[in-house]
Amino acid sequence: MGDIELTELLVSETFYQVLSEITNLRSTNNFHTYVFTVARELILARCDSNSSDSKIPAYFKYFHDHKLFKSFKKLTDRQQEVIYLRFCQRLNSNEISEITDSQEQEVKNLLYTGLKKLAKVI
Repeated sequence: MGDIELTELLVSETFYQVLSEITNLRSTNNFHTYVFTVARELILARCDSNSSDSKIPAYFKYFHDHKLFKSFKKLTDRQQEVIYLRFCQRLNSNEISEITDSQEQEVKNLLYTGLKKLAKVI
């Protein structure tokens, strides 16, 4: 399956799941965060089923040919994920903690240590 077909499938699955569970979504939940969480879980499940792929997280593959990629490979998967969510998706630490099912302080620590490692390499 090509990248376009896989992307279309994941978007379809995401919105199907969101629409199927929309009545269970409490009014206090952030809809944007909820959709992002569903998409993340589907992508991670797809990556687990394709474990023959490299260990590069799916959301980070488009950086593969970029010169910063070598620096990012030195970070943990969790550090890569929170940095991506913070700077590429422009989410705040509270939203990231909801999406990754982590404590907000843990997200802040991952961001701090990841950026500190990047600063040393760059």
